[in-house]
Formats: sequence, structure tokens, C-alpha cells
Amino acid sequence: MFLDIDVNGKNIDVEKAMHDACGMKDTLSGTAEFDADISLSGATLEEQMRSLKGDVKFNVKDGQFGPFAK
Repeated sequence: MFLDIDVNGKNIDVEKAMHDACGMKDTLSGTAEFDADISLSGATLEEQMRSLKGDVKFNVKDGQFGPFAK
């Protein structure tokens, strides 16, 4: 298996994204933008993590840390 991913996003509600993706509440708030260009290969999770390479850039604006930062 080989994946080559190039994706970006704008105006993402960080609090909602953290809740939906991780089930975490009151961790971060704000609006995010991101660019991700990554690739990986392998049949197992371990192989995929070893081969993972690329760049992820993100920016969170008008936000604050909740208990997550403590």
C-alpha cells in the first residue's frame, strides 16, 4: 500500500475538530488553516509509521488553550 496525500484546509473550528477527531472537549479553541503533504507505505501500521514522511504546517488564530495545555 502507498499513499501520497496533499491536502489543505481553511476556517476550521479547532474546538469542534478536536472533539470530532479525538473526543476531547475544551482543549483548544480558535480557527485553523493547514497544509499537509505527506506520504507513507506499508501493509501494517508499524510499517506505515516508519515510512511516514512529509510536511504539515498549521496556524491557529484567535484561540486559546484549555486544560490541554496544562
